Amino acid sequence: MHNHRFFGYQRMYAWFCLLLISGCGYHLVGQGSGNSVIPRDTPLSVQADSAAAQPLARSLAERLAQRGYQLAVADSKSGVVLRITQVIAQLRPVAYDASGLAVQYRLTLTGDVILHHEGSSEPLWVSHGISEQGDIFASGGPTEVDAQRSRVMEQLRQQWVQKALAQLLSGF
Repeated sequence: MHNHRFFGYQRMYAWFCLLLISGCGYHLVGQGSGNSVIPRDTPLSVQADSAAAQPLARSLAERLAQRGYQLAVADSKSGVVLRITQVIAQLRPVAYDASGLAVQYRLTLTGDVILHHEGSSEPLWVSHGISEQGDIFASGGPTEVDAQRSRVMEQLRQQWVQKALAQLLSGF
């Protein structure tokens, strides 16, 4: 008899938690109600503030175009500017062997996305530090490590763009 009551309380607690989560507006980033911060009917220019940000800007522009956003053509006025700024790729050792040599490195890619009207410095939306990281193992010599670094960097760029897109589309 007591087991039945215990499971009843567990069931009620589970329903309470589900209602609490849904009541506070919780949703997965990128899975929101379509409250995108980017207007669909306004030409959009995706810009990079550095050479490191160029691949991210190109990839983000491609993904936005695939989703039906209107991209401004070169030398034309855009209504909204999406600027990728402060892109930093940092490589640091995270594991060492018995002799003190680094055997594992962590590559971190960080950057911001700022959305503003063309001609205005007042941001409509700021991402505040989108970051992705991956590990590189120092085995197989310098050529293999460099190839790993290139592969990991490309994966991080793709993940970074996906995260930026999800934040933009969800309005977070």
